[in-house]
Amino acid sequence: MNAILKKTKKLAAITILIIASMTLTAAKIDIGKTLQYADRLMTLYDIIDGVGKILNSANSDEDIEIIKRADRCVETKKYKEALDLYFSIYVKSSSPKVRAVISYKIAEVYYLQEDYAEAAKWFSKAAVQGNAKAQSMLGTMYSNGQGVPQDYAKAKKWYRKAAVQGLAEAQSELGFMYMVGRGVQKDYAEAAKWYRKAADQGDKDAIEVLKQFR
Repeated sequence: MNAILKKTKKLAAITILIIASMTLTAAKIDIGKTLQYADRLMTLYDIIDGVGKILNSANSDEDIEIIKRADRCVETKKYKEALDLYFSIYVKSSSPKVRAVISYKIAEVYYLQEDYAEAAKWFSKAAVQGNAKAQSMLGTMYSNGQGVPQDYAKAKKWYRKAAVQGLAEAQSELGFMYMVGRGVQKDYAEAAKWYRKAADQGDKDAIEVLKQFR
């Protein structure tokens, strides 16, 4: 496992160097564009590095296999079995990052079963540990009043936390809140800013909305 992760990180580093050099040539050393690409590449590297650390901090290869089995159970809608497997990892792990990832997975299962109160509880556990997807989902639940009282201010708070971490879906949702004035004052400039960030990552909804700002 460690050897595979090292090779993955090495390939990521090489990719960064190659694309960075291509960017410098194509952009004629346009600092703005170079920094933009660098930010995206470093985000990719951080994701690869982060996943590696999370997997390394799992107790054993057996634990990783249990997580994979649980994921397969979710795909086949064997939700009770999936929860049992996820909980078995959660209760014995001492790693905050591992517990955050497992909390998110547990929350997803509850959400699929439409047990929104439990989903919100477990998304919250992951969100406070900095899990961007959990933060975005918590924003959605506060926006829709699913499992928690509807609260646009809290929805905006959690969307923003995920958005600043670079999660496109959260950036798009935050843009929407500024566009319609939900939980914030209407601010088309701020809306466009967040939609643009999401569109830069290929978010289709954001791309369509941005056409309205032209």
